[in-house]
Amino acid sequence: MSCEPALRQYFAQFDGTKKDFSTEAEHLFDNLVHEKFTLTLTDGTSVSRDAVKEMHADQLSKGNIATLVHFREIGFECVDAKFAVQNDREGIYKITHLIYSIEDGKIASSQEVDDSSELTSFLLTLHEHVKAIHKIPK
Repeated sequence: MSCEPALRQYFAQFDGTKKDFSTEAEHLFDNLVHEKFTLTLTDGTSVSRDAVKEMHADQLSKGNIATLVHFREIGFECVDAKFAVQNDREGIYKITHLIYSIEDGKIASSQEVDDSSELTSFLLTLHEHVKAIHKIPK
């Protein structure tokens, strides 16, 4: 089952209006992101679900806009996604590229992709996700 509709619904909360996260956005986040979720940044740093939730709450309170640029299923329970975050008032515009692994219809892990050498990073990230999904030893 694809998490794309839930992701689009969640991103729709980031419409440029300053909002409190404890409204509908938190409920949508909880329906989208698995309890055991972790985000791995390109430098190898792991970010917890709670830290990501706090970061998103901050982004929402600033009135940031999030737009899903692309969403592509690239394997069994593995998704390649890219989104843009912008806030003209604060001069913010950033595109983030992530590989999601899906478990129980929710995003269980996310790996940030360094697009400076996109193909190499993508292949390494995909390999790690396939190993994790199939529990292949390192």
